[in-house]
Amino acid sequence: MSSNSDSIVVRDLRAEDSEAVVRLIKNGFYGLIGEYRRNMCLRRRFVLQCGVLLLLSALLSLQLAVVVLVVLASLVYWMPYKAFNDYFDRNVDYADLFSFYQRAGRRLVVALEGDRIIGSAGMSRIDDESAELRRMCVHEECRGRGLAKRLLDAMEAHCRSLGCKRIELSTAATHHAALGLYKKHGYRFYKSFVRPVFPSVPSFAGFDVVFYEKQL
Repeated sequence: MSSNSDSIVVRDLRAEDSEAVVRLIKNGFYGLIGEYRRNMCLRRRFVLQCGVLLLLSALLSLQLAVVVLVVLASLVYWMPYKAFNDYFDRNVDYADLFSFYQRAGRRLVVALEGDRIIGSAGMSRIDDESAELRRMCVHEECRGRGLAKRLLDAMEAHCRSLGCKRIELSTAATHHAALGLYKKHGYRFYKSFVRPVFPSVPSFAGFDVVFYEKQL
C-alpha cells in the first residue's frame, strides 16, 4: 500500500525502517512517563502502603522516616521507566520488527514525511474473525494533522480485507489522546487490568491497562 496526502507517504514496513520505528514507539512511550507516574501515585492502595511505611518508620526514628521517604520518591521516579523497559523486553516484535510483521496474518505500515518516519500502525490476526491493532504511534510534532485517523483507517480496511469482523487494542488508561481517537471511531471499552511494576509483589504498584474493541 502506498498513498500521498499533505506530503506524507504511507507504505509497508521495510527492513531498513525497523530501528527508526522502534525508536519512534519508545519515544512515544517515554513521552507518557508523567501520566504513568500520576496514575501510579493516585492508586489508593499505593498511597496507603506508602503512608503506612512512612508512619511506621517515623515511629521508629525521624532519620529512618527520611530514608524511607527518599527511597519512595526514587521508586516513584524510577518505576515508570522499569515498567516501560519490561514491556519492551516482553514483546517479541521489538527484537526483529520486520521479520515479525512479515509473517502471515500480520502487517505494519509506516508514515513518512520526506525521509523521516513519523508514524506507524500494525495488526496481528488473533483468529479467523478477530485481529489486534498494534504499534499505533504518531510523532508528537506531527499530531493534529489527521495522520492517526489515516493509519487507523488503513489497518481497519486491511483487517476487513482478511475477513476479520472484530478488532481489539490495548493501551494505557492514561493515554487520553489515543483513547479519544479510538472512542471517536467506534471503539468500546470491554475490560481492564493492572499491570504490576514488580510481578513478585503485584499489590505494591502498577498501571491501568484498558482494552477496547470494535465490530468491523
